[in-house]
Amino acid sequence: MTSRKFACAVVGALALSVALVSGGAAGGPWFIGTGSAGSQNSINSFGYNDVPNTMFGPYWGSVIQNAYDSASA
Repeated sequence: MTSRKFACAVVGALALSVALVSGGAAGGPWFIGTGSAGSQNSINSFGYNDVPNTMFGPYWGSVIQNAYDSASA
């Protein structure tokens, strides 16, 4: 998979424009940062027929971080 651009596409979602995305890519993680400073920020979730070569995923902001912190405490 070769990425081309990263953009906020719809409210509450992120979009990643990619050259090739197959059905097996669903659920794959999206990371921001590198090494121990990095974190998972979304997953491959859905696409639209009229937006070719673009995978969308939910934005994991502070609400998800708070839920994770509570669950892991």
